[in-house]
Amino acid sequence: MADSRLAPKTITVLILGQTGRGKSTFINSAANYLKYSNLDEALRNQPVCVIPTRFLHNIRNPGPNEESEIVIEMPGMNANDRQNEFGQPSLSATKQPRVYSFVQGDVHINLIDVPGIGDTGGVLVDAQNKSRIMEKIKKFDKIHAVWIFLMAKETRATTEFLFCLRDIFTVVPKTAIGNVAFVITNTRSENYTPGETTSTLNTFIDTLNKEYGLQIDKSTSKYSVDSEAFRYLVGSCTNQKFKENVAKHVAQYRESWEVSRAEFFRLLKAAFAATAQPTRHYKFHTHVFYNIQNILKCMATKPKTDAEIENDVKLYVENLKVCKSEIMNCVYTAYTYLYQNSIFVFNESFEEKVKIEIRVQEANKKVDRNVVENLQKVLEDHKRTLRTLEPIRQRIGSQNIKQVTEDDFEQALEKVFRLPFYGPALKKVYESERESAELSTIDFTPLPVNHLLANVS
Repeated sequence: MADSRLAPKTITVLILGQTGRGKSTFINSAANYLKYSNLDEALRNQPVCVIPTRFLHNIRNPGPNEESEIVIEMPGMNANDRQNEFGQPSLSATKQPRVYSFVQGDVHINLIDVPGIGDTGGVLVDAQNKSRIMEKIKKFDKIHAVWIFLMAKETRATTEFLFCLRDIFTVVPKTAIGNVAFVITNTRSENYTPGETTSTLNTFIDTLNKEYGLQIDKSTSKYSVDSEAFRYLVGSCTNQKFKENVAKHVAQYRESWEVSRAEFFRLLKAAFAATAQPTRHYKFHTHVFYNIQNILKCMATKPKTDAEIENDVKLYVENLKVCKSEIMNCVYTAYTYLYQNSIFVFNESFEEKVKIEIRVQEANKKVDRNVVENLQKVLEDHKRTLRTLEPIRQRIGSQNIKQVTEDDFEQALEKVFRLPFYGPALKKVYESERESAELSTIDFTPLPVNHLLANVS
């Protein structure tokens, strides 16, 4: 248990997970757990809805002239979020990262809600989202916990499942692995346990521990929650028909509230007790990852024809040799840093995921050739990057290599930026990507709550 005298005054949690796993709904539920002590108190007052919510409720055996489906919705407390949530079942809900803050006395909690991995927009949107996540966490010095969301009944390690988990672990550095928790949602039907997800997740954790030398504790890293109580609160306060239709299930919703609230505060206690990791570890990790790819893309697209070499004669040839040497030194330094500090250097499921997206696009009656061609280009770039890096990977894996620091990579990158031919182009790409990732700094105004201190001390 965290000692309230020693616990940090502010904790920041990064919330990650596959699209549609209930991250935003969980944050709404958490806001109510912090505001109210029990479900009845919440019912007597207005539900706290920090993120806009919308869901459908089906009426069993509707009467004559009655709708069989009810739309339940409530706007969020912050106007900035109303354009940030799609609220459509077929689309990824959260579009941009947002920070939701809760405060009691001098203790603050920041929950960073981000777009889901495996966005319905495809791998191209996933890459944009990852860049946006890194820009968002720049606002904070430390991350105290990483909550990874899964859904009960993840019965098979599908390509989508593995792609999303591996992509998450390209974001999380090795130093933060002790702060990772797996949050399993929709667990009421599984008696508030991970259910069938247990086997699938345990297999994934076993692989991480064995192949990457990690020590994730399978017995203590899983948390089972359910957000049905929040949906009940919103529906009961906004739609009389809904309230009447579910009246006989109130005991189930009360149980959902009590179990999930206790689990949420167990998560918070672990976060307060954790050793926080500097956000620079997260930011620099992704910074290096994307620069490897940008460097190799520029090398691949720079013309190197015989005629060009003949026109620039000996000086050009010598300069080009120097350029290539410096560039490959930078790539080597970058890859070594990732090898030493990351869990996954690259997502091993990426190629199969892109192939699936291409097949889906080509199966459409109105196929968009531009989308297909872009995906094919992404796939070829990825394959070329892996081919180029394979000799480096083999070299690093076969010998003892000195520890590469962040300064080592930055110095190597600055040398590349000063090179003729490639340098200006690489610097332009680097600066344009940083600019495109900049986001609005407007976030949720901290919400005063009543039940934070008593439950984490």
